[in-house]
Amino acid sequence: MRYNTGEETKTTIIQAAFKLFGTKGYDGTSVGDILNEVGKTRGASYSHFTSKEELLMEVMHIRMEIHMDDLENMFEQQVNQETFKIKSFIRQFFEILIETTTARPYWIGIYLELIKFTLSE
Repeated sequence: MRYNTGEETKTTIIQAAFKLFGTKGYDGTSVGDILNEVGKTRGASYSHFTSKEELLMEVMHIRMEIHMDDLENMFEQQVNQETFKIKSFIRQFFEILIETTTARPYWIGIYLELIKFTLSE
């Protein structure tokens, strides 16, 4: 039997949290829901995240890194081809966001949850 490493467990928890926060909402998802999704114990969660809020922030941090990588790649490509125009660049970025969220509807949910979470303070 193969056992997961700590990093694999952390990644699995983050992926499940992303999906559940996006489909059930932040308030509608408990840490228990996330752990049930991945078949882990509370100890597995608390060794990586001290709270559900910290887990949400990690989910969003990873998403933002991915988007920043996409933006950087698009920017470099357009600059190298001497085709960079700010409006075109922004339009392409939003097209990527729309394509991504259409393929995985819970991604829209997670962004809306982040907005809701931010405005509730």
